[in-house]
Amino acid sequence: RIIGPEESSGPSTEADGIMTKEVNSALCISTADCLPVLLASEKDGAIIALHAGWKGLEAEIIAKAAGQLVSFGISPNGFCAFVGPHISPKRFEVGLDVAERLDATFAKVRFEGTDSIVNSHPEPGKKLVDLDKLTRAQLKIIGVKSDQVKILEVDTMTNPEYHSYRRDGAS
Repeated sequence: RIIGPEESSGPSTEADGIMTKEVNSALCISTADCLPVLLASEKDGAIIALHAGWKGLEAEIIAKAAGQLVSFGISPNGFCAFVGPHISPKRFEVGLDVAERLDATFAKVRFEGTDSIVNSHPEPGKKLVDLDKLTRAQLKIIGVKSDQVKILEVDTMTNPEYHSYRRDGAS
């Protein structure tokens, strides 16, 4: 669910994203290994902050955010995107079932010249998944140009300056 500021009932409101067109407004999301995605349009003044974990990406949260923009009369074309610190593709381990589900999601948005987002893992029954590549593909499908996407390559799992759910637990 993506909410606008007028729907927020305070800090306990739960959603996977928040959007605004209000000048001088700040948006805040919290992640721990998931991808914090910020979409912004200088033309329309719209900003969306998304919490994009693997379940959100599987549910196509980026396309849903774009749909919400369209419902407000805003085109996602011309948006830029910034992805903050998150677990790296070399560290995001999942079971075979999750890997297959995410690869099926990627197949919907895969563009020419791209391969699978699933990579081998030394342990049987596990795979590594490249959520960066899935995010880039979902952004491209909604019209965000690849030169307008910046993915910060800071791995929350290996960098102690950031919280990592997989490293630190829920605390």
